[in-house]
Amino acid sequence: MQLQYTMTRRDLRDQFAALGRTRGSLGARYVATNRLMMALVFAAALGVSGWRTVQRAGGLNAVAAATLAVLTLLLAVFLAAYWALAPRLFASVQLLALRAALDSLTAAPYTLQLADGQLHYQGPSLNAGRGALDCAVTGLRAVRRDKAGLVVIFADGSGALVPNRAFSGAQELHSWLQALQPQQGPVGPSGAAQPAPADGFVPDGADGGVLACTLDAETTRRLLWELNAALLKTPVYWRRLWWAPLLLAAGGALLVAQGVWWLLPVLAVIVVWAVRRNARSTAARLAGHSVIRFGPDAMQVETGAGGRFEVPYRGLTGPYRTAHGIFLYDPAANVARVFPRAALTPESEAALWALLCRKTGREV
Repeated sequence: MQLQYTMTRRDLRDQFAALGRTRGSLGARYVATNRLMMALVFAAALGVSGWRTVQRAGGLNAVAAATLAVLTLLLAVFLAAYWALAPRLFASVQLLALRAALDSLTAAPYTLQLADGQLHYQGPSLNAGRGALDCAVTGLRAVRRDKAGLVVIFADGSGALVPNRAFSGAQELHSWLQALQPQQGPVGPSGAAQPAPADGFVPDGADGGVLACTLDAETTRRLLWELNAALLKTPVYWRRLWWAPLLLAAGGALLVAQGVWWLLPVLAVIVVWAVRRNARSTAARLAGHSVIRFGPDAMQVETGAGGRFEVPYRGLTGPYRTAHGIFLYDPAANVARVFPRAALTPESEAALWALLCRKTGREV
């Protein structure tokens, strides 16, 4: 069984929204975090409004109680609306972050192929590259029919939407759903185990080489925090997110003007909690063994979860060095590739640094 199709920008929006609605996907995890964060924010807002109402009324009298009831109802309606719209809002944020990479994601066809119990997915990846992922159907996290098409969640939490128009009719979509769902089982790696290259970087003598590294979730979280801290110091990062500090400043000024400046640290704690929770989800997906082969024009990355994708050097910035890692950043797609320094010797780290400088056009 095989399908080949293209994705429009609307299809990509529908895909992110569908992933946000599908349990087992990273998108659903992010949506759940955002819902909880907004519930905490609304609870804090209700507490502040209630306190000010009672204070102005001189105590909890009938007028104050009626006002509190109205405020509670209004905030409940707002929270319910956000709860329902959260997957679509998640999709809008993702499209905004990927706006510079949308052309590459809609320019070439995608392929979904099922043979001998193995599902093969291939299509355009970020930064004008190509990506592929192989997963046994017994390792799929979820398969379901969404209003926009067929949703497949792979073992690593990533997922894909096959739009309705990719199928010749409802019967073909049902056949795919039937072929995948009955065979679902525990999540885990599939296929015969291949010997993994030892961790380290080995130059090939021809302006390339192979880097192998193994990361656990805790190390990955530390690298992600270092990466984000380093990016906050780069102009290229803020050229994408120039609106974020303005929005934060406007929100802070509004709270100060309302006389509830002390709510700022409460909101900061909520936001930090949400960021840490999302970072744990991302780290869990990135953890494991990976092999990066540096070719003439692109990196070929293979992950232990069966993923393979290509990352062209064009458009990458860096390299950047942190206490525990080296990384490259793609501002167009807002993604980074991290290379842990623990897997390197001083000599191989110097060789890798020089190679990355040459590939990105930076002076060594």
